[in-house]
Amino acid sequence: MANAKVIYFDGRQAVNLGAADKSILLEQYPDAAWKFLMGGDTGSDAAVKRLYQEVAVMFRGVDLRSKGVAGIPFSIYRGKTEIDTSADYQNKLGFWPVPRKTLRLLEMAMTMLGRAYLSKLKNKSGKVLGLRYLIPTTVDYKADETNGLTGFTRSVGAGTKELAADDIIYFWPEDYTVEIGPPETSPAYAALAAGGVLISFDEFAAAFFSRGAVKVTLLTVDGTPNADERKRLETWWADIVNGIKNAFSAKVIQAGKVTPVVIGEGLSELDDSTLAEAKRQEIAIALGIPQSMLFANAANYATAQQDELNFLNQTVVPECEFIAEVLNTQLLAPLGYRIEFHPETMDAFKADEKERASAFASYAGAGLPKSLVAEMLGLDLPGGWEYADLDDKPEAPPAPVLPAAVEPPQGEAPAPEAQTPQPALEAPEQQALTVAALSDLARWQRKAGKRLKEHGSAVCLFESQHIPADVADRVTAGLAEAKTAEDIAAVFANPGALYARKAQAEPDIAPLVAALWGAVAAVKGTADA
Repeated sequence: MANAKVIYFDGRQAVNLGAADKSILLEQYPDAAWKFLMGGDTGSDAAVKRLYQEVAVMFRGVDLRSKGVAGIPFSIYRGKTEIDTSADYQNKLGFWPVPRKTLRLLEMAMTMLGRAYLSKLKNKSGKVLGLRYLIPTTVDYKADETNGLTGFTRSVGAGTKELAADDIIYFWPEDYTVEIGPPETSPAYAALAAGGVLISFDEFAAAFFSRGAVKVTLLTVDGTPNADERKRLETWWADIVNGIKNAFSAKVIQAGKVTPVVIGEGLSELDDSTLAEAKRQEIAIALGIPQSMLFANAANYATAQQDELNFLNQTVVPECEFIAEVLNTQLLAPLGYRIEFHPETMDAFKADEKERASAFASYAGAGLPKSLVAEMLGLDLPGGWEYADLDDKPEAPPAPVLPAAVEPPQGEAPAPEAQTPQPALEAPEQQALTVAALSDLARWQRKAGKRLKEHGSAVCLFESQHIPADVADRVTAGLAEAKTAEDIAAVFANPGALYARKAQAEPDIAPLVAALWGAVAAVKGTADA
């Protein structure tokens, strides 16, 4: 084999590399000898786009996130008045005809690239007439240390268009490595390496069959064949392995002249799906989506229900809050409007509250302390409440002590008619709020705190089927006067007591007035004497 020649096959043709007795390093192979499965900069936007187009679990994950955000109910307000709602959307703003489509595109862009943009379409006077989604890769920003964000540039075809900072609504999630500008990462970037492995799996299988299901092979030949013989050998080899149609064809060769040396692997090495499964799980983690929502066999029904709730709470709702914050700050607030999302009105959240209320009733009815049950179920209590308070019943206030009647002196005005002794006033039993009502009050308190921080007013709409109407009225009235977070906490400090005070009867003060009148007459008579 001293004079053997080395030939590699790149899937299309055989190529002669020369004598085999020379050392051939990997870097000496020409570029045509290699097929790059993830070519170029794997951190580029193009690589992320490829994941979305070619990796099924990535496509499904992005689809779930975007549909989740677009599916959260929302309302648009002018001041405290609701003017439009997702349930019966009528485009009262006049410039946002298809909000759900916009929300889906925004979430897709932020999931894939970590940034999203909307262009404000204005008339000559500056009035907003519409919103237009912009592909993130066509937009760049301009900023400096002194002035911060100064504007944007939009690439259109071969040209570039300058845009003022106020012309673009930019969605830039937080990144601790960035002071001004979009983040340098995204959920899709975090899944890039895992997605690249899955792409490599698919491309390896495709390439394997495209070369006739033949493993990557080197050919060695005896002697020093001339150019014509080498060319004939290359043609013969390419004809054997060129495509799956030749995988099982028969060829006649002169034995002993050509020695194939297999240097690659086949499909049998891919039988172990552990690696591919691990990479799919990594993508699910990066996207913030439970596996039960991506893979049909990942969990039972009960687990899948809880996973859906976790997905909404931990991924979708925070995204909606971020989008609402950006839209309100950069678009709606200057126009006198605001948008609010209402995830608490969705069936998934209502079902969870009903289940927890039922579980609370079952455990408490079995004799477990209410404080322990509430803590086990993770119930949110209103401000000022502790779990131990659920076990304590408030004591009735003591009955008022009436002074004894005093006989007036002779000659003075007669005392009022004797009154029938009144029994001591009894405080009515305090009305107990349900666990579901307490949980709703806790969410209302958090919403009021956020509203006060963002808009300077703690008043906010909150729908609940569990909070009694009188308690809701008192809380609303209290929020209208709240100026600080402490004021809000005081409003929610003891809603049950508020409810009880409203139910308490007014005492009959007639006996007390009679007694006081008699006392005054007695004192006056003594002074005259």
